[in-house]
Amino acid sequence: PHPVQRTYWISIICGSILLGSYFVYQNLDQFLKAYSTTNIDTTTGPLQEGNFPKLVICNSYKVRQSFLDTIFNKSVITDDDSGYDTHELQEAFVKHFIKGYKEEEADI
Repeated sequence: PHPVQRTYWISIICGSILLGSYFVYQNLDQFLKAYSTTNIDTTTGPLQEGNFPKLVICNSYKVRQSFLDTIFNKSVITDDDSGYDTHELQEAFVKHFIKGYKEEEADI
């Protein structure tokens, strides 16, 4: 390699190392001089003044508990106004919701 070319690359590498060292020094100095403050006026207060996130719970069940009580608890009802007896409703429920038959396959 030519001496000028060699001197050029050595100066580029040394300059990059010096510049990088300068930036690291500046960032480290800034970090060490920085401070954080936390101010807590009170740790207790009325719940009405608190800001809470909104929470919505969606019911993922396809049937109501009252329907299950109707078809699986004979003390609730034995026959209803629909014309189906409890046993037919139980079979349809099991076929549709437990075994996963399509509605037309789960005929009562």
